[in-house]
Amino acid sequence: MLDPELWLDFVQHRKDKKKPLSPVAEKRMLSRLSRFEEQGQDINNLLEKAIIRGWLDIYPEKLERPLAHKPGVIPETPVIDKEAARAAVQTAMRKLRVVG
Repeated sequence: MLDPELWLDFVQHRKDKKKPLSPVAEKRMLSRLSRFEEQGQDINNLLEKAIIRGWLDIYPEKLERPLAHKPGVIPETPVIDKEAARAAVQTAMRKLRVVG
């Protein structure tokens, strides 16, 4: 739930930055916050972060992506068919010579 005092702080922050919210922008910003909250975002944290960092907009938290591999473990290098790679390069070079 949106903390009204924090919202007023954000509105004042925008005024202090000489970028006040128009009534339409305020309506849209509150709508975005509502969507972020529905997505499970902590909207009060988003507002506070925007104020502290001097942002004029509110950004959602990035979702963490799973690591492709475990830290400290080097993933296996894919096996490359050297002959197929060489043939592909030669074909590309022939095409470049024709065009050039």
